[in-house]
Amino acid sequence: MKKILLLISIVLTLNLHAELPPYIYKNYQENAPEALTIEVKKVETSLISMNEKSVTIAAKIIRVKRSKSKVKRGDSIIIVYNSTFWKPSGWVGPSSLPVLEEKQTYKAFLRKSKKNNYYFPAAKGKSFK
Repeated sequence: MKKILLLISIVLTLNLHAELPPYIYKNYQENAPEALTIEVKKVETSLISMNEKSVTIAAKIIRVKRSKSKVKRGDSIIIVYNSTFWKPSGWVGPSSLPVLEEKQTYKAFLRKSKKNNYYFPAAKGKSFK
């Protein structure tokens, strides 16, 4: 019986992902190619699975701290990402990306897609604040 419980606990822990330490998120933010302040104009979501949504944000740039893609204040951009909205009790893992709210302003740490004309989060669950 003890061997079975030990085996079950080992299998269960293989799928756990620990939260990243704060300095890792800060490093991601500091190294993000795009550090912007955005105003969310429109939010569209669609269900991907029982616990995940696809999120598309239309945003206007309010302030540019740095921009590798050379966006300017007043430009409009599209941000695409997935958001996990439900986790089982006791779940351990990295921060989820929030679904941003329309007419709200956020600091955004982003990266531009090489293939498409949209942006995606560069600092994992701490890409927006």
